[in-house]
Order: sequence, then C-alpha cells, then structure tokens
Amino acid sequence: MCRVAQRRLPDQPVAAAQARGFVTETMVRWEIAQLVPDITLAVTELVTNAILHARTPIVVTLSVAEGVAEVAVTDYDPRTPRALPDREDLLADLDALRGTDEENDDPRHSGLHYGPSGSVAAGRGLIILEAISDQWGVTPHPAGKDVWARLRVPAGWSYRGACRCGPDSELSTASGMPMTHITGRWDPHPA
Repeated sequence: MCRVAQRRLPDQPVAAAQARGFVTETMVRWEIAQLVPDITLAVTELVTNAILHARTPIVVTLSVAEGVAEVAVTDYDPRTPRALPDREDLLADLDALRGTDEENDDPRHSGLHYGPSGSVAAGRGLIILEAISDQWGVTPHPAGKDVWARLRVPAGWSYRGACRCGPDSELSTASGMPMTHITGRWDPHPA
C-alpha cells in the first residue's frame, strides 16, 4: 500500500525527540516496526542537521511506496548539506585546539572547529545516513530543500506489492518517487 504521513516541528532541540516519536508511532501503525531503529536514526540525524544549520521550522514526511520507505526532512534554508572529510588524526586535532583562540565559521561550536574536517564534536550525520540507508539525497525547492533517506521494507511485509503508483500519481516523495496515498486502518483516527 502507498502511505504518507507528515508532521510539522519547531526549530528547537525537542524536535528530534518529537520526530523519533512520530516515526516510531507511524511505522508501528503501518506494520513495519522492523525499520524503526534505522528510520529513527535517520530522522534524528536529518532533524538535528536542520535545527543546527537551517534554523527554520521543519516538516518530517514519512512515506512507503513500491517496497521502499522514505523519510524526508524539509527546511527553509537553500544551503545544501555537505559531508565533511574523514578526520585523519582526531587526537592531533584535539591537541591542536588547546590554547587556540582563532575565530572560526562554526558558531555552534566555537573553539571546537579545527582543520578541514570541521568540528571535532559534530559533523558526522551524513556519514551515518550513508551507512544506514539504501539511498539518500537532497531535493532543492524554491523555499529551501528536502533531505531524504530511503530504506527497503522487509520482504515479508504484508503490503509490499500492493502499491501500484505510476507517473500519473497524485503525489511524489521528496526523492521523486510517484505515490498515491491509500487511506486505511493505518491512518491515525481523529480523537
């Protein structure tokens, strides 16, 4: 079945926990709880990046179509995230930080930015995303961007083959995968 759910979140640190709760609740309701650990790790990294770098409200979108689950985080900053290079010698970089008062371009971690690999305390979210997802990317749009990650649903998922979304579908995911939301018992019921 094709499914989509969305949640708007503030640009506050609590958004990461709210995103994890939303993703967990939705994946359990969609009967794909096996993906919860990887999807929640992905959404945590994506939301944290949006909070730290975009500093705008955030929209988390979760979708499943054609055997693929996708989580996307929309923010309203046009800058594209970039993966930092591997840190070759963390201990040497930490030693070099001692006593340095140089200004840096990372206002989140002044005093911890050093060398071409950036902050010694952060900056590895995209590496984690690369490791846990089957595919990830960035889709720019006029108001900002969507950063998304895709994971295959388990082969035994009951609804894996039920979605027949095509190019004429009413929606598409952040990565451009066509989809049509099919309403069912997996949708949240109004209280």
